[in-house]
Amino acid sequence: MAGETRIPISALGDDFGVDNSLNRDLLNRADVIIAWDVDTQGRTVMYGRDTLMAIVEAGESRDVNVVIVELDADTEELDWLATAVRVVKGRCDYGPP
Repeated sequence: MAGETRIPISALGDDFGVDNSLNRDLLNRADVIIAWDVDTQGRTVMYGRDTLMAIVEAGESRDVNVVIVELDADTEELDWLATAVRVVKGRCDYGPP
């Protein structure tokens, strides 16, 4: 079943979610991971850009698992999340490959 899960970045712990099997599983199951800046409400696609583009190009809705991670983009949290996504998913759509 697809859906949206919203979590604060602190829920991922200090080890990029690697030692927390529930959080690692949450990120593993995600088709799309979005960083949500709590100050500006700005969004950054961290993982799943290809999935989103395929949905737009097809012009049809599709069930996807979306994880929205709430953070403060003016701190190191955005880079921290990018590292966590790379560790868990193998790549990240934000920043250098």
